[in-house]
Amino acid sequence: MEIIKIACIGVVCAVCCVLLKDSRPELALLIAIAGGAMILLSVIGYLAGIVSTIRHIVTLTGLDGDVFAAVLKMIGVGYIAEFGAGVCEESGNKSLGDKIVLAGKVVILAMSLPIIAALMQLLVQML
Repeated sequence: MEIIKIACIGVVCAVCCVLLKDSRPELALLIAIAGGAMILLSVIGYLAGIVSTIRHIVTLTGLDGDVFAAVLKMIGVGYIAEFGAGVCEESGNKSLGDKIVLAGKVVILAMSLPIIAALMQLLVQML
């Protein structure tokens, strides 16, 4: 099972970070980043399968593919913001991590405005 490998990577990296945090904090941060990158690379195949399935659903339904692409981008922004914030918090910069999360939320809101506007327009046409 893939999740066992991912969990092991996370636990080993976390233990290494704890052991090195006091003596070599810069190395602990690099290990945390490398562990996160390895975990992300481990799930790339799953992400490709998800995108492929969504494309298939869009083709079958005939819905606008731009909406689904925008939703996938928003999800990606959320994950990237969370990952960046986690790295900042791990390095002791919680306030910087909070600002990354805020920026991610603002970007997601900006990306969602065209979808919200289209939904509102559809509702007005229905009434």
